[in-house]
Amino acid sequence: MTRTRTLALKLLPALITVGAVFLVTGASLATLPLYVHSQLGFGADVVGAVAGAQFVSALLSRLWAGRMTDRRGPKHTMVVGLAMVILAGIFYGGSTALSDQPMRALALLFVGRAFLGGGESFIITAGQSWGLLTAGPQSAALVIGWAGTALYIGLAAGGRHLLDLPARRRPRGVNDRAPVGRPRRHELTLRRWG
Repeated sequence: MTRTRTLALKLLPALITVGAVFLVTGASLATLPLYVHSQLGFGADVVGAVAGAQFVSALLSRLWAGRMTDRRGPKHTMVVGLAMVILAGIFYGGSTALSDQPMRALALLFVGRAFLGGGESFIITAGQSWGLLTAGPQSAALVIGWAGTALYIGLAAGGRHLLDLPARRRPRGVNDRAPVGRPRRHELTLRRWG
């Protein structure tokens, strides 16, 4: 077994975790505008603010994640990141449960997005650090490349999953019919807003 293959097997749990978390992110990015606009009734400015909240949180928590990884190790940071992602899911669930109360649902969604952004920072920082500690400096670029690949596979797969859902399980407004006048067979279209 080659050194690269052995290293890949050692890092597989961390890379799968990175991919899974960013799969959640991709799925939420694909459905967020529909939920905030169509179900909660807010405009594009609020959709943008809710989407951006995750990335502001990711940016603000990145240094915290790095310090924690340096002090407590990547495994501890990974567990904290996973806990944040679980909390994000709880707040997302609370938001959907309160979708008949738009302001409360929106507040819970903002908190969930903040936890998801923080969780992403902790998990990607821990995943890359874990890989760098395991591989050593001679394979640093390879490890960073693998972590980035896991991240983007997760994002792409998360957004794509909507087309695989049966029509009755998809978020309201999402279908796989091409709009009138366009010949593509399986194009994701959104119900006209407004």
